[in-house]
Amino acid sequence: MKKALSFLLLLALCCAFSFARAESETTVRFKRFETAVDAEEIDLGKVGVAADEYEAFYDFLRRLPNLKRVDMYKTKIRRNRIEELAELFPDIEFGWTMMVGDHEVRTDVTAFSTAHSDASRRHTNEDFSVLKYCKNLQALDIGHNAVTDLSFLQDLPNLKVLIVVDNQFQDITPIASLSQLEYLEIFFNDVRDISCLPALTRLMDLNICFNRITDIRPLHQMTWLKRLWVSQYNSHNPSIKPDPAEVEALVAALPDTQVDSTAKSSIGNHWRDHSHYKTLKKMFKTQSYLPFDDSPVSP
Repeated sequence: MKKALSFLLLLALCCAFSFARAESETTVRFKRFETAVDAEEIDLGKVGVAADEYEAFYDFLRRLPNLKRVDMYKTKIRRNRIEELAELFPDIEFGWTMMVGDHEVRTDVTAFSTAHSDASRRHTNEDFSVLKYCKNLQALDIGHNAVTDLSFLQDLPNLKVLIVVDNQFQDITPIASLSQLEYLEIFFNDVRDISCLPALTRLMDLNICFNRITDIRPLHQMTWLKRLWVSQYNSHNPSIKPDPAEVEALVAALPDTQVDSTAKSSIGNHWRDHSHYKTLKKMFKTQSYLPFDDSPVSP
């Protein structure tokens, strides 16, 4: 009985000591990094997290109740750890340097391009799904890849520029969720149905050349377009020409839009000889979004 009472007394003293220590704790340490217990933002700098240190790191984060942002751009981190951190700490915004295919991408970029050509190693939907952690991304170029499913775009609602040329998808309905979109290139894919495109009421530039679209009449509603390239919208085969009557009806429905149906290539007839494309080149080079001079005023 005495031993039991002694044990309970010791346990109570330990709990009281731990509580007093927690109450008096003003800083929290992880390895050589130390911060105030009430910190809202921290930057780990060059302090890395080894594979066997993540449990200690998670405990460190839990001891910071006000934490809203953690920058760890210099920490080498695997995708499974990124997903684990995002799940365990949904209220914290993390700054990571991630691998998207064979490209390093920081989560704070606002513009990203794989800068691929026909000869580049192609990346898949799974490679690009990690972009959901780039919450401020506004311009994305993933042309010349092997994307078959665009569902990951629904995690990027702030996109204003999207280039997904020369991939392998048919369904473009996820694009309809991008209500801020102003510039869209989807040429050289397997698109059949474009009935979702009129939802993009801020769109200015649209290139749908070299697809397998069966009906272009939904475009008649898009009177706000400034440029529309539709050459070979119904086939990859140059010998299979679009119906001239359909093209004529499209031009008539969009009197204030520059409509081109005669280009022999997807970017022919000066598609990219335009101020918007010059702006695109700058933003993808710097990985920082730049608005077009004539961008619609945000509501």
